[in-house]
Amino acid sequence: MIAVSSRHPDSNHWVSGGVGIRFCDWRFIHRARLNVLSLNAARRRAARGDIRCRVCGHQEETLPHVVNLCLPHADGWTRRHDEIIRLLVAELPQGWEVRINQRVHGDESLLRPDMVIWEVPRGVIHVIDTTVPFENRPEAMAAAKAKKMEKCAALVDRMRVRCAYEMEVHLDALVVGALGSWTWENDTPRPAPHP
Repeated sequence: MIAVSSRHPDSNHWVSGGVGIRFCDWRFIHRARLNVLSLNAARRRAARGDIRCRVCGHQEETLPHVVNLCLPHADGWTRRHDEIIRLLVAELPQGWEVRINQRVHGDESLLRPDMVIWEVPRGVIHVIDTTVPFENRPEAMAAAKAKKMEKCAALVDRMRVRCAYEMEVHLDALVVGALGSWTWENDTPRPAPHP
């Protein structure tokens, strides 16, 4: 986790000032990033006893399970994901058209990208999907981004055809670690090449 959170300064912007974070969350994130939370499957003793999750009964109570997989916390995952989108939309210039979690008008697929942003008056369209993977290593963050890009690639290709290549359509994925890590790839969007 430190291998991911130490790669970008924005991953730790809240450490010294605590802006935008509650003290209980601040304590949890530090302990989680150091992997020193008192979890049943993470005990260091030889006789670990019962290692099942105390909340849902899953076979192992590990940090990835508690943060990203324990079903009783699914509402928290959704709120975390939606808050990331809300913060991004709040930073967009006034007048841009934003559609959140909606199907693309005129497309036959059932995909609902997290954000479809139309730059007014330039006419550039951005399709952005957000993911919040467990940040155990940089490769996991890159794989999560690649999976989101692959998911929406065909949709963006169809949008380009419908626009007759008169408008630019960009595809990107926003990856934010479950414990707050940010990646450089989020800062440097790569426009998709035009055929």
